Amino acid sequence: VYALIEEDLENIVNNELLPGKMADSDLGRADLNAAKALLAKVYATHYRVGDEKYARAAQLCKEVLESESVGNPQSGSNLVAYDKIFSNEMNKEIIFAVRYLSGNVGLGSPFGNMFAPVNNGANVIIGTSSGYNTPTDNIIAAYELRGEGADKRLDVNVAQKYFNTTTQTWVTEGNCRYCKKYVNPVSTQYDGESDWPVIRVADIALLYAELTNEISGPSTDNLKYLNMVCERAGVSTYTLADLPSLYDFREAVRNERRLELAFENISMKDRNNTAPYQEKLKELTK
Repeated sequence: VYALIEEDLENIVNNELLPGKMADSDLGRADLNAAKALLAKVYATHYRVGDEKYARAAQLCKEVLESESVGNPQSGSNLVAYDKIFSNEMNKEIIFAVRYLSGNVGLGSPFGNMFAPVNNGANVIIGTSSGYNTPTDNIIAAYELRGEGADKRLDVNVAQKYFNTTTQTWVTEGNCRYCKKYVNPVSTQYDGESDWPVIRVADIALLYAELTNEISGPSTDNLKYLNMVCERAGVSTYTLADLPSLYDFREAVRNERRLELAFENISMKDRNNTAPYQEKLKELTK
């Protein structure tokens, strides 16, 4: 299966079978950046440090980040504001998304109703709600560890209460939390407008930081991409002194991936054989 996936994507990327940027009338169709980003993720998942395709994954990420359509961001200020990513469809942050269209044409997004709290009485969204993907204490605490009240991503991703217009009170107990990213107003159940981002700029920036760290350790280059995600989120950035080892940098990237990409169905699986590093840690901590 991997061989088939790789062959298809390599053929597209190597022969530039897709345009570098789609015309506005075709936004949402896969372009060359989408193919490169997906191929990078395939390589990163399927191969290990030391393999040329693992190194190629980092190169593909860099090409995507430096492309005209992404704009070669150098800091958080060059990125789309986090609270605009999910409400402003096909913005510069989105590399590839599953698109939805409301209006009772059979193409609406169901996720608002799927994620809104059950029995919310249309105070969160019209129609039956399933309460799926409920945020946990653990993920909320993880945001707060990055600076209580500082991480802009928490309020975009998570609602911890909702207002009951009948009782004129805030519901703060029971089924009141929900994943907020995809909950936009609907007039008909399961007929939302929100697209579902599959690959976006921050994902590839953090993947590039991860891959280059695994290959050659922390550097000013990969630190820049980690920090731009932190800057946009409004949380503290890192210095090389903060992350002196490959292990420290890896942990910082993984934590940022979790907070940045929460509820987006992006795997956090360990992509590398870390046994040599674990053995080294055992030696150092004896």
